[in-house]
Amino acid sequence: MNWVAKSAFTLVVGLIACWAALSTTQAATFSLGEIHVPGLVGLSADQGESGAPGFIDFPADQYDFTVDNGATLTATFGIQLIVGQQSPSDHIDLSLYESDSSGTHLLIAATGADQAELIFKVAAGHFYSFLVADGFVNNPPEVGGYGGLLNFAVAPIPTPATLPLFASALGGLGFLAARRKKPGTA
Repeated sequence: MNWVAKSAFTLVVGLIACWAALSTTQAATFSLGEIHVPGLVGLSADQGESGAPGFIDFPADQYDFTVDNGATLTATFGIQLIVGQQSPSDHIDLSLYESDSSGTHLLIAATGADQAELIFKVAAGHFYSFLVADGFVNNPPEVGGYGGLLNFAVAPIPTPATLPLFASALGGLGFLAARRKKPGTA
C-alpha cells in the first residue's frame, strides 16, 4: 500500500472515529408526555467515552413533560461510570424550566459532584422541561453517563393557618356555653 492510500485510509478512519465520538455526545430532547401522578420515571444516558484527556462537559439532555395532577417532583441523579475512576471533579447539573406564553423560565437548579437532587412542586396543565448535564475528567479515560429517577408524589394539601384558630374558638365558645348558669338558680 503506497503512502497516498495509507493517508486516505487513516483520514477515513479518523473521520469515522470523530463522527462516532460526536454522535454519543450530542444533546437530545425527549418527550415524556403527560405523567400520571403518583408516578416514577427512570432516565439514563450512556454518553460513551469522552475523548481526549482533560475535562469534558457533555451537552444537556432535555426531557419535556406535563402532569395530570399537582405533585411534588423529586429528581435524584448521579454519574454512572462503566470504566475509569470517579474523581471529585466529576459533576452533574439538573435544571427545571417552565414554558408559558411569556417564555421559558428557570424554576430551580441543582448541581453536585457525582450526584444531585432537586425538589419542586409542579402543577397540572403546565409545560415543564427537565435538563440533565454531566461532565467528568477523562484522565485516565472514563466511560459512562448519568442515571436517575423522577419521582412524582401527590402534593400534600396544606392545612390553612386559620383552621386551628377556628377550632380553638369553637371549643372556647362551647366551654363558655356549658359553664353558663341556668336561669332560676342562685
